[in-house]
Amino acid sequence: MAAYTYADAVQFLKDFNVSASSALQLRHYTRIINAANEALHGGRWPFDKRIGYVTLAASYSTGTVAVSAGGTTVTVTTGVVASTHVGRWIRFAGESVLYRISAANTGANTYTIDRAYEGASNLTASTYEVTDDLITPPTGARLIGKIIRSQYGKSLYQKIIDEVQWLRCHRREVGYPNIWAPYWTETSGTPALTGLLVYPSPSVKLSFTVPYYEFPAELSTNADVFQIPDTAKIKALLQEYLKAYLYQEQDKQAEHLAQLQKADALAIKCRADYEPAMDSGQATEWYPEIEEASAGSYYPRAEVNV
Repeated sequence: MAAYTYADAVQFLKDFNVSASSALQLRHYTRIINAANEALHGGRWPFDKRIGYVTLAASYSTGTVAVSAGGTTVTVTTGVVASTHVGRWIRFAGESVLYRISAANTGANTYTIDRAYEGASNLTASTYEVTDDLITPPTGARLIGKIIRSQYGKSLYQKIIDEVQWLRCHRREVGYPNIWAPYWTETSGTPALTGLLVYPSPSVKLSFTVPYYEFPAELSTNADVFQIPDTAKIKALLQEYLKAYLYQEQDKQAEHLAQLQKADALAIKCRADYEPAMDSGQATEWYPEIEEASAGSYYPRAEVNV
């Protein structure tokens, strides 16, 4: 059985929609196809499973720094500036605010931070700490599974971002991370999963295993291949989703919702074929452990900007 391609999907839509204006539909096939593809991949399918590996460095606090009130240049008066510190956080002694290091000038021994220093007066010989506690999500990651501290096989609990931020800014611990949270940013109104924030900040260099589910790749040309198993059932499921989003494109909302419900029901039946593979001894790695019982019980919930 041949792989299912973009051209196959277009032909299916033409055959299914033979009575409609082909010229009109051709302009919208890409949108229909990618909406159907994303809907199909929305479940936790074994064929979307991937594993990423990442290493975070130990915290760095050698020497002292100077920074002017309202300035973005941090001069390391003793200690060494390293280009590898770009992207990490810096915090000055006695302060809870963290700043992202956006650039490092090893010749001038300075950092550039992502926004103006908020202190009321200049710092001249302040101790500081640079921490590496933000894991970059794997490219195309859709859902993150259970993050595992590789060296010790210890899994981390997932919390929401404001809880982790509160701990980072008030307890300011370093050690072995035991919790994590997704870190989101927004650019021009578009949210993006920027990173996975761990706490406490690693005191030593640590490696992590990050199981995740991958977003489907966008398809736009005839030779593009759907990343699905080469089986009749999964291809038939994709075609049910194609029908649903064709109806939506035609502004047939009742038909769209009915067809989408039908496709989702078929997806549940198809998933039964994959359950043994999902329970092969590693299934728990693909579901984060959310520590709900203690959430908010020993510290106040607070939004903290970083």
